Amino acid sequence: MIPTKADFVLATDLKFVISGRRAEDRLLNDIDALLDLFHGLNSESDAGIKRAARINVLGRLYFATDGWLKMADLGSNSTINPRRRPAVFALYKIIVEKIKEETGVTENVMPSWLVQTFGKDMGDHGVGLDLRDGWAEYLSEQERRKYRLIFKGGLAYQQKWWENSEGLTLADTEIRNFNKDNVIANLFGGYAVSMSGDFYSGPHNPPGGIRGNARYHSSYLAGDAVLCAGEIRIKSGVVTHINNGSGHYQPDSSNLARAVESLAIQGVNIRNILVREFGRGEIMAELYLARINESLEVHRMISNRSNAMPSARSRVEYAHMVNYRDRDERKDALETLKSHWINNGARKDRPGHGYHLRMQCDECRKHAAYWKEMDDLVKEAGGDVRNARVSAKQALPLGMGGITRPRR
Repeated sequence: MIPTKADFVLATDLKFVISGRRAEDRLLNDIDALLDLFHGLNSESDAGIKRAARINVLGRLYFATDGWLKMADLGSNSTINPRRRPAVFALYKIIVEKIKEETGVTENVMPSWLVQTFGKDMGDHGVGLDLRDGWAEYLSEQERRKYRLIFKGGLAYQQKWWENSEGLTLADTEIRNFNKDNVIANLFGGYAVSMSGDFYSGPHNPPGGIRGNARYHSSYLAGDAVLCAGEIRIKSGVVTHINNGSGHYQPDSSNLARAVESLAIQGVNIRNILVREFGRGEIMAELYLARINESLEVHRMISNRSNAMPSARSRVEYAHMVNYRDRDERKDALETLKSHWINNGARKDRPGHGYHLRMQCDECRKHAAYWKEMDDLVKEAGGDVRNARVSAKQALPLGMGGITRPRR
């Protein structure tokens, strides 16, 4: 049986602690919150949907406890007290058994189940470039090691791959040539997170007409599934921004949330990190994770893997929640796009950059999903973007047809 938060707090409470106090262990506090979330979903109503949500939280508990144990073994995080290892390991084993019970998978099959449930395989775009056309360079385990981000004391370190040196230095996407040929947003580097939570980041470049020469998100893990991939911004070891902008993998919001949680697991203070889900505006990391958890509480996990269809009521609750979230975030994105166009010389006879210039602009590409709506608002404003009125229109209909199942 999965312990409650109170039980786990009691089990991990140490007497006579000089360093590594429980309140300082952010990852342990995250596990507390996930236990609360799990038990909040543990009811009989809407059983199929809540079961899918519980499985989602169980997977996150698996990654969190596994990550805590790895950090305790490495000794690289001063806030993690190894004396708590027996209690965390006991919880880890309970979670593994609960996953097996809820899903019917065996322990041998569990790694592939975790990939299928929480990972992201390449989409058609990535498969076409890598496998059909053969453009991608796939790195061996030894080759990708130099691009791995090592987190110590909340800061990201990396081998000096640009000097072909194994010496570690503070990672910095702002001064390294990660942005060759403008494939990645300025000041950012491409990244991929393995299923074990390891981050890799390095140069990202097109093939230049030579097969097997392009460096894509898929290069680091040789085309295998990832927890997430996209763009990350790091300045002097401090992670400041992260997004899920990857054409190869096209990660969704849950993948991006797992990437943020993976940073937290490795001791990164996520409080000041800005998160951008593709096609939306930026949001603080803690608020982003809170919204993901709120989504679960109103049965966001409408999954093809659950045994029962959601009730009509839970579908309406879900639609209401998505409407409020989406229309607020869409309004923020449209406001950002409007300001960006104005700041780049938009005027009545030339709203925005013009189509071709938009295609070359990183900020415009990030908000491409909103171009048509912004163009319509500009037309309503007499062709002047400065007079366009951005409103928070409803994002989804509330009927049964308004619910879209998440991707498998």
